[in-house]
Order: sequence, then C-alpha cells, then structure tokens
Amino acid sequence: ITGGPFGMATAAEIQAELEQVQASTEQVNQRHSQLTQEIVDAEQKQRMRRELDVAKAELKFKQLDYEARQIYRSNVDRDLSGPFVPGGPGVVREKVPKGEELGRLHSHQLSATNCKQEVFTGTLEWKIAGMSWLKEALLQAEDGYAKSPDNVKVGGLTFGCIYCPDSTAVTFTSNGRIRHVTLGAWVSLSQLHELGLPSNVTVFRFKFYIMGQDGEYVQWDQEGQICEAHKDLCYLVFGPDA
Repeated sequence: ITGGPFGMATAAEIQAELEQVQASTEQVNQRHSQLTQEIVDAEQKQRMRRELDVAKAELKFKQLDYEARQIYRSNVDRDLSGPFVPGGPGVVREKVPKGEELGRLHSHQLSATNCKQEVFTGTLEWKIAGMSWLKEALLQAEDGYAKSPDNVKVGGLTFGCIYCPDSTAVTFTSNGRIRHVTLGAWVSLSQLHELGLPSNVTVFRFKFYIMGQDGEYVQWDQEGQICEAHKDLCYLVFGPDA
C-alpha cells in the first residue's frame, strides 16, 4: 500500500529533505534575528536624528539670539532703543509749573492725534507649484518647512512665509519658543533701527488667506496680533495655528 507524498520516497530521501527544510528554517531564523537587530539600530538612528535636529535648532536659535542682541546693543548705542532713549519714560524731566503758578492768563490749543499715521501695510502673495512633490523636495533638502523665495518689507520689518506639510514638525522661534505651524510667517528686524522709533516695542496685525478651487481667496482663521520687544522679533514665527 502506498500513499501520501512520501509513499514512494526512501528513508534517505526523506531524511535529506528534512535536513533541507531544517536548514532553511535556520536561515530564516538567522535573518529574523538580523532583521530585528537592524530595526533596533534603525530606531536608534532615528532617535539620534531627532536629537540632532533639536541640537541644530537650539544652535540656530542661540546664533539668532546673539545677532538680535547685537542689533539691540547697537540701537542702544545710537539712542534708538533702550530704557533711557531721548524722550522715553526713563528720562528725568524738569518739573512743569502748575496752572496757578503760570498766572491767571488762559490759553487754548486744539490738538488731534492720528493713530494710523505711522501704520505701515503690506501684502505677500506666495504660490507653490508642484505641491504633490513638496514633501520629497523638503526631504531632499533636509529641511522641515518650505520658505517663500521672496520677502516683503513693511515699515522697518521684513516678513516671509513658511509652509510645513508635517503637522508634527517642530519650528524654533525667537527666545527658544517651540511652535508647530502649518502655514505661517516669520519676521526679522530688517531696517527697523533706521526709523528712529521712540519705543523699543512693535505691534503688528496679520491675516492669512488661502486660494480656493474657484480661484478666490478665503481668510483662514481670525486676524492675529503680535506685540513684542525688538530684541524678541528676530525670526519670530507666527501663524493662525501656531
């Protein structure tokens, strides 16, 4: 009676095939162990790359902070910034005589203040072509986010746009602040010191618009406002979802 796949095989043939299967199993086990170690190594290198990213970002921030402090020091030397700028609140003023000390004469002066007189406005329109290749382009450039090739100067500030397709990416801004921003912008001092402003604080408002499929711009989120000291403005990153 014969039957099954080994019905006609000799004991030697069955033993040979058994040894072949056992050898293949051993090879698979070895490859499995090797692959497990490779996964451990890959995860360790991935962790180290993130640590390297953080170290690079911290170094970049320290460099930018040093440059910002240099600019601030220069502005203080030129009496453009600082707690004791000419006419500032830290300057000691002469005592102004009270009304009764000036006599009984009366004078009247009509005065008006226009708060928009020193308000500068600007618009930066940025178009990204080949959006489907953006992640690969950033990976090749070893960069976490895309930056607009052109900037816009508004008053004494320079603004540029940034876009990050990875919502988990970390963006380091001034003073070591960490932000996650999808669509946003950055600002630097530029030629702010040339304006000779009496204050060392700047306030600006911003809006972001996204073009829809119909070609019309739609405002994204609400209007935002930033109020920062000049020394904290160097490469400050902001945006609707920052």
